[in-house]
Amino acid sequence: MMRRIAFVALSATSCVSSDAAFHDVRHAVHDRAALDVEWNRGGDDDDEAIRKKLEQPLTAQDAVQIALLNNRSLQAQLEDLGIARAVLLQGMRPSNPQFHGSLKFGEDERDLDITLVQSITDVVYAFSRASIARADLEATKLSLSQSVLAFSFATKREFYRYQAAEQILEMRRTIAESALAGYTLAKQMHEAGNMNDLDRDIERGLYEDARVQFARAEQALVEAREDLNKRMGLVGDRTTWTAVARLPDPSEAAIDDAGVEAEVVEKNFELAAIRHRLSAANGRIGLARAQGLFPNIGVGVAVEGEIGRDAPPLPVGPVVEVTLPLWDQGQGEIARRAAEQRRLEAQYVARAVDLRADARAVRTRAESLRQQADYLARVILPLRARILEKTQLMANAMQIGLFQLLMAKRDQIEAGRSYVETLARYWTARAELDLLLQGGSPMGGPAMDDMNDAAPAGRGGGH
Repeated sequence: MMRRIAFVALSATSCVSSDAAFHDVRHAVHDRAALDVEWNRGGDDDDEAIRKKLEQPLTAQDAVQIALLNNRSLQAQLEDLGIARAVLLQGMRPSNPQFHGSLKFGEDERDLDITLVQSITDVVYAFSRASIARADLEATKLSLSQSVLAFSFATKREFYRYQAAEQILEMRRTIAESALAGYTLAKQMHEAGNMNDLDRDIERGLYEDARVQFARAEQALVEAREDLNKRMGLVGDRTTWTAVARLPDPSEAAIDDAGVEAEVVEKNFELAAIRHRLSAANGRIGLARAQGLFPNIGVGVAVEGEIGRDAPPLPVGPVVEVTLPLWDQGQGEIARRAAEQRRLEAQYVARAVDLRADARAVRTRAESLRQQADYLARVILPLRARILEKTQLMANAMQIGLFQLLMAKRDQIEAGRSYVETLARYWTARAELDLLLQGGSPMGGPAMDDMNDAAPAGRGGGH
């Protein structure tokens, strides 16, 4: 019997190995998102990989990979596997045997009383605790896989925000230069007596507004870059990285909604974790009921008698300890565990409903943004380019003034800015849809739909 208990204890220990648990997390993330997550324990290999990526302009995938290797907040989350292993392993071990002993001295005799008792119910319940522990560990691994995917999405979102801020800054610079040219011309014409005060002030107002917008765009770029630095865990000279300058064009193919909801629910790590926690909850209810009826049964040996040179041999006999469940049959513990089970069941249904709604909303948003970006690229941008070209020809022929030409140029740049913002929102929506299809769920942070370069962008989600 004791050999079997020892074998089960060793098997339970191996099933909660930290390295084995992390291997499952790493495999799940790579299989779903083609990303490599490492448990960084001070090795140089990851540092060299990061250095090589930073030497080239970063893509969104590069930024995510660096963050997975280097972000210390994420690494701290990975340590949850070690903590869970220690807690679960401790819970699977039976309690130690109880030893009681006394030695009494009389005038002519010495009495010895020794009892050694091991709880049998605790040993038997260790099998149930081992099953519960395995379910809890599986839930922990799935929850951590979800956290890694959510972290990857948040990093990609920050990268798109940075790319958009960089492109918008260049547009704001061009607008400011154009406004300065218009205001300079207006001052010259006013001094020559060919423009009234109102028209000159209007041109100055356009220039001053352009300066303010340019300053805000500069600040938005700085904040977006620093948020990305935090995500990637970069400090010092490593913060001088460059990124691929432009956001890629959107996909030409429409986003198919066939089976999206079912796939999202089927693959979701969070729902899978809840299923394992439900299994653990069922086990805890059964364990609470058993412990309520049989709180403790212990067996052992007892030695009691007189010791001394002429004393007879000490009598040795079995000992049985039984806790009688007269008043407490574990009613409170059973009720608590049953309530936890019902809560998990409600959470599962609610989360599944939310995921289906999220899948529909994100797919619709991504497709709408794809169509908007396509319309801007096919219709609006070429239209603004033709207007500017014709305005330039008319200005060259002295048919219109320079101010109309400058306004046409500003309108073209504003259309370009709108296209860049739409691209950033589109790629963020696509990343969120990919995240849902990979089994993850976005966590925290502002939506790119709220991005506006007229004011500093909001902070990203927590690490």
